[in-house]
Amino acid sequence: MQHTPLGVIVTVVALLATLALRNHYKEADHRYQAARQIYEQTKTIAPPGGVPQAHYTDPKSSRDEWRTEQDLEAQREMARWAWWTMVATWVGVFLLFATLYESGVTARAAIDAVELARLTSEQELRAYVGCMGIIIEPGQEGSIALVFKNSGVTPAYELRTWINYWWNAPPSALPPDFDFPDFPEERPFVEGATPSVCVLQPGEDKTVYFPIYSTVFNEARAGQCALFMYGRATYRTFGTERLSQFCFKYTKLQSEDGVLRDSFMLLDRHNRYT
Repeated sequence: MQHTPLGVIVTVVALLATLALRNHYKEADHRYQAARQIYEQTKTIAPPGGVPQAHYTDPKSSRDEWRTEQDLEAQREMARWAWWTMVATWVGVFLLFATLYESGVTARAAIDAVELARLTSEQELRAYVGCMGIIIEPGQEGSIALVFKNSGVTPAYELRTWINYWWNAPPSALPPDFDFPDFPEERPFVEGATPSVCVLQPGEDKTVYFPIYSTVFNEARAGQCALFMYGRATYRTFGTERLSQFCFKYTKLQSEDGVLRDSFMLLDRHNRYT
């Protein structure tokens, strides 16, 4: 159900009041002018005996003339009051509209402040989920472990992950038009690799195991191909779905003992967070 805006109601009432006051002012002024005209005419009319009224010294006539002048003055005062009442009404209407406008501005500012506070609170308290790294467990070359962590202070609900890998011959770079497709369902999974939905608590880690062909991994180790692991995670926080993308490239890093060890380096491409 829609209601008539308060400003429209006030405008209609003000117009009606103004019209009424204007008519009252015109009627009062008209009565005053008519009475004044009659009074001026009676002053020049001679009473019986041929003596003009201005020289007629009957006390009763003087009292009637005084009363007539008082009535004229009262009517003139009424006309003035009607005029100033109309002016005051319009001033009141203007002030009312100014008050309504300022109230609207204040209300909008308050709403904006509340919304800003809500967004700020969400940014401080929401969940932040990302892929923290990839682990290659000894003896598990056919399965790679990806570690996801909630770095926020509230739970991440309905966490889902999509993971895939891609390899090519050197030079080891992703094609410029690579669109990061999802993992084809027809590929075989290893145990624990099936995507699932879960709740990730604040500060909690979740390890997702993903299958990879041993031949591809061995070729990457031998430097015969470039291996890329990429994917995305979606989750809900404060009722909003969030996205976390990632892309890693296989490399070898030299440890403190001088041994080259398997590692994955985070790339700039396909790393977007919402």
